[in-house]
Amino acid sequence: MRTSIIEGKFIFCLVWSFGASADTQSRKKIEQEIKKVLSGEIKIDKYEKKKLSYPERNTLFDYNYSVKKSGGPGVGYEWVLWTDYIDLN
Repeated sequence: MRTSIIEGKFIFCLVWSFGASADTQSRKKIEQEIKKVLSGEIKIDKYEKKKLSYPERNTLFDYNYSVKKSGGPGVGYEWVLWTDYIDLN
């Protein structure tokens, strides 16, 4: 479980380390390339292909990787849309 948390945090940081300084068009290109690597479409020598969890709907820039809202200690992390943090009350 720890490995999947680290992988999710890494993907989130990777997306935003490149995407923070990019415009909308460049973010689309960045996301396409990151998803190609994550899906195994782009082969990398000496890299063991693994199934990594990432959101496939919307864009990677629409999500935060945070502690699951439900459950107790040790429940893990999940991809949450930024709009889910908006309190409409």
